[in-house]
Amino acid sequence: MSKKFGVLLISLLLVGIFSTLALGAKVTVTQWNFPLLANEMEVLWKPLIEKFEAQNPDIEIKVEILPWGGRAEKLLTAVAAKRPPDVAYLNEFFLQMFAARGALIPLEKYLSREALARYPESLIDAVTYNGHVYLAPALVSTVGYLYNLRVLKKVGWDVNKLPETWDDLLKLCKMVKEYSKKTGEKIWTIGYPASMEDTLNMTLYPLIWQAGGDVLTPDLKKAAFNSWAGIKALTFVKLLFDEGYAPKDLIQAGLSTNYFLNDEIAMWFGADAWGVSQLLAEDPNLADYAKFGPILKENKKITYGTMGAWAIFRGSRNPKAAAKWVEFLISPENNTFYNKTIGYMSPLKGAPPLYADNPFLGVLETQKVFTRGGLIVKDERRVMDVIKEAQQAVIVGQKTVIEALNDAEKEVNFILEGF
Repeated sequence: MSKKFGVLLISLLLVGIFSTLALGAKVTVTQWNFPLLANEMEVLWKPLIEKFEAQNPDIEIKVEILPWGGRAEKLLTAVAAKRPPDVAYLNEFFLQMFAARGALIPLEKYLSREALARYPESLIDAVTYNGHVYLAPALVSTVGYLYNLRVLKKVGWDVNKLPETWDDLLKLCKMVKEYSKKTGEKIWTIGYPASMEDTLNMTLYPLIWQAGGDVLTPDLKKAAFNSWAGIKALTFVKLLFDEGYAPKDLIQAGLSTNYFLNDEIAMWFGADAWGVSQLLAEDPNLADYAKFGPILKENKKITYGTMGAWAIFRGSRNPKAAAKWVEFLISPENNTFYNKTIGYMSPLKGAPPLYADNPFLGVLETQKVFTRGGLIVKDERRVMDVIKEAQQAVIVGQKTVIEALNDAEKEVNFILEGF
């Protein structure tokens, strides 16, 4: 064998070896999630990952579960450092925050038309920014009103006729207050979380919508809450605390499950699937004495509905593999498994009811027709913080309703103008 032939043979062998290694190499898709279950990795992600990797042996999925607190800041920091995850869970109100910064990849670039066609048009509209679809909805939920029937029976309210309007609710408030005054029992009507850590999506925003108003103008460029509807909503909240219908502790602290489980409140204001799961974890017999009532109405019957979705970040080293993973997650079979496991509802078009036999989620599932999403603006968290401060100033008596709304309107408009 000549020396030249030997070198050529070795070269061909090396090429073959490295080609084999390349073919066998895996790409990694990293996903950032935020906890929805105590044992989420084991019961949710492990089965999904094993199933996907069996179908796609060239792709490795790495799911990281991060705390909810400061999630926007963590993602923004990762984007700024050009080290974002490939995929992350985002709520709809983060859409503009990241899309306007060029941090997300348009999904129509990598996801099939068939995958995107699984969603109703209204949801596609909700996740579209500047003509591009940036989020693939994973779940939807309803924020409702959970009543403690033990408390209602105690004060003499007909548990078969739960409040439907603000006036009905105020009648219940008066009954509970009279009962508490007469018996000396520590009891309130409404668990209304009003701390700076609590989201207004569950509380004040639905009240503004129910009163016939909105938080921002339709073009999302100016504040709209400084209106008759905003005055009615904030006055209603002030009344809850002024009259002792809601515990004053909730101005500074979050609404713990103890209030409901210990029969200290008649109604959890703004309860969703996650809240119910927390209550059930502490009392599996919750259905014996708890029930969701109707979505409240003043001028309109409306409430907030969460939307959680998957986004692929610009800067992903493997966007095609990330898109394969996302498309796998939103298939009808896998999306049903995902939502049944975490206790939320499917956003897919024509999805069958998942919770017909569930006394809590079954009600929320039927009520999702009354939901709308949150604010989709770049500085949504800053806008909300301003309105939270206004709410707190009114509750503690630092400002009148008119003063608080006037001041908040100026500040929110300043933020929306980009200064």
